[in-house]
Amino acid sequence: MLRTLKTTLAASLLCVAPLCAVAQTQAQAQAEEGGQVDITIGEDSYVFPLLVSESDWSGSENFTSVNLHTSPTDDETRGRFKTFVIGFEYLSGAVNNPEIRLERVQDDGSEQELFGEDEQGDVVVTVDSISVDDGMLKVAGKMSGSVGPSDNSGFTIDLSEPVEVSGSFDVVLGPAY
Repeated sequence: MLRTLKTTLAASLLCVAPLCAVAQTQAQAQAEEGGQVDITIGEDSYVFPLLVSESDWSGSENFTSVNLHTSPTDDETRGRFKTFVIGFEYLSGAVNNPEIRLERVQDDGSEQELFGEDEQGDVVVTVDSISVDDGMLKVAGKMSGSVGPSDNSGFTIDLSEPVEVSGSFDVVLGPAY
């Protein structure tokens, strides 16, 4: 009877141990993730912290897909802008398919999404440094370009009255799960 109890207990611990390891790994990743985007919109400068729960990366150090979601933390800036997103792929030292999205609050209180990409808005993202350590991606770089409204989530962008956006980012990202 005692031997059966020991065997059952040992088997139960073996089943629970991997779950604990996953939870600990996710907690460590969330604790280490962070960073910010220093951004100039028009002529005004802001610092938007990384939204860790919305940002991630996938791939490897040589082929990486990066999604940086940021949002202002102070009430005054949140009254003007909701989110700023940078997305790009990094392949063997080159950035491909850079995109940016800025959600702003208009004078009437409505929210408007502005989009930019390399072909519409001349969006440029450069990576100054990139490394992967223990599943975490550390990436720093710069971005610039023009954004404008779109009726179809950025498929076509109206750049008749573009908003100029530029800045830098320095972040640590956990992997996409």
